[in-house]
Amino acid sequence: MDMKSFINAVIIICILVAAAVLARAFAQAKANNPVDSQESIKIAASDAPARILIPSIGVDAAIQHVGTTSQGNIGVPTNFKDVAWYAKGVIPGHSGQAVMDGHYDDNFGRQAVFGRLAKTRVGDEVYIKTQGGTTLRFKVTGVEMLETDHIPAYRLFPPSPSADTPSTVVLITCAGRWVALSKTYDKRVFVTATLAK
Repeated sequence: MDMKSFINAVIIICILVAAAVLARAFAQAKANNPVDSQESIKIAASDAPARILIPSIGVDAAIQHVGTTSQGNIGVPTNFKDVAWYAKGVIPGHSGQAVMDGHYDDNFGRQAVFGRLAKTRVGDEVYIKTQGGTTLRFKVTGVEMLETDHIPAYRLFPPSPSADTPSTVVLITCAGRWVALSKTYDKRVFVTATLAK
């Protein structure tokens, strides 16, 4: 065997070994990933939120599941009476921060689903009904007003939670002054609610 043939043989062996290692790693990762099992997918589907109730401000609304817009923002409901849940994030009731938003008013200035969100107070209760029929009870632990142009990214897209991270839901809507140039309000209301024991 000449040197060129020897080198080609070595290259082929290296490729085969690398392919085998990658295949084994992929199989191991798949086995360790619960999302790949049908049972886990069914559990996640049944845990997904279907309805939200906030008795103190009269909210009783269906929940739409949304992703992000072409601009990278969290999607909003397609109407003014529903609430939107960021479905690529945390499921309410699981460890970490679930994010939901709703409109403040409609195109005619009439109050929408979260028109009174800023009036919630610490201690108010938030109920989320899942698609599986379970009702989760949260208690409001914080109400904030933030400038629209200065909202830290982690408030919308927090780091991946650990197993002992509390289960919270952040509810967001518009507030403040209407800015015609940007066609939005200059502030956002952030209401944080923590799963009650």
